[in-house]
Amino acid sequence: MSAHEVFAAGVLRQQWDDGTRTYTEWDENGVRTEQRPYTAEEHASADAAVQGETVIRLTRELQAAQYALTPTETNALLSATAPPAGESWRQPSGATDAYPLGHIVSHVGKQWESLVTANVWEPPTSWREVGNEWPDWVQPTGAHDSYAAGAQVTHNEGHWTSDIDANVWEPGVYGWSAVPDSRWSKPAIITWLTNHGITGVSGLSKQELLDLVAGLLD
Repeated sequence: MSAHEVFAAGVLRQQWDDGTRTYTEWDENGVRTEQRPYTAEEHASADAAVQGETVIRLTRELQAAQYALTPTETNALLSATAPPAGESWRQPSGATDAYPLGHIVSHVGKQWESLVTANVWEPPTSWREVGNEWPDWVQPTGAHDSYAAGAQVTHNEGHWTSDIDANVWEPGVYGWSAVPDSRWSKPAIITWLTNHGITGVSGLSKQELLDLVAGLLD
């Protein structure tokens, strides 16, 4: 656990001790003038620091463990000891209980699939939502969790499909095409269908046009 300290003229004046969750203050002569438990805000800050330190420690442990094993061997070892698929995600406590590639967990009411071997991260980082045709877009952190061509996501209240492989761009910036929904005008939907090779549909209703869009994406 860490302690955050403030000195003035070489004298310790303030200390936030995350180990004991205690704040202490001294005067210019080094005499203690206040000591109290952490406030709710200070507890939250300490909790965040602990989680960050845990992730760093686990990452180092995993790097050391994986040095002697191939990715396939590491994943097989973790799969053999992993909890049943679909159970609630919990923060791994060490290299031996990290999540293997492809493992499924539940978290904040959603199902997630691990995108990396020895996964110590909290969803959505290094996880991909499953069981949802249009999952929320999550900013990729690298090639391992980039989006493939044809991937479908929801972003800024709209639906998007990826135009490229290894897509790390935000929808609306590059590499994604917006997909028509009920908010689109009928002419805009017809234009989208025409650009995708579907013509002669001007006589259809808006809902029938949207059904055609859905059929193209199935």
